[in-house]
Amino acid sequence: HLPLQAEQYCIVIYDNGLYIAKVLAIYSRTGGKGTAHAGLSTNIGLVSYASVQIFEPWLQTRFRAILAKVVHLRSLTFAHHMSDEVVTMLPGTQTLTADKTTLEVDPVGYSLFLQL
Repeated sequence: HLPLQAEQYCIVIYDNGLYIAKVLAIYSRTGGKGTAHAGLSTNIGLVSYASVQIFEPWLQTRFRAILAKVVHLRSLTFAHHMSDEVVTMLPGTQTLTADKTTLEVDPVGYSLFLQL
């Protein structure tokens, strides 16, 4: 298993489906009950939640950042995911277009996405 890391891509459960997400930040509780959450660069402990940008399946290995349900707003979608909503990290190298609206998933990562 690949560790959860900021600036990497993963497969998540979102809106009752599977999506690819870019991990923007990872948070973990700093101590016992009632303590604050702290940002992490990798999951060295128990992850409370991760802030992610969502990409939905679009054209085969291409995933779009502007989801169909908000295309009329031309808005990107971000979410805070509990650790159990992160299915797995995405292996391989993904390529985000210069305008950051289309993600090209490499064949290894796309094959894993299809298997799930």
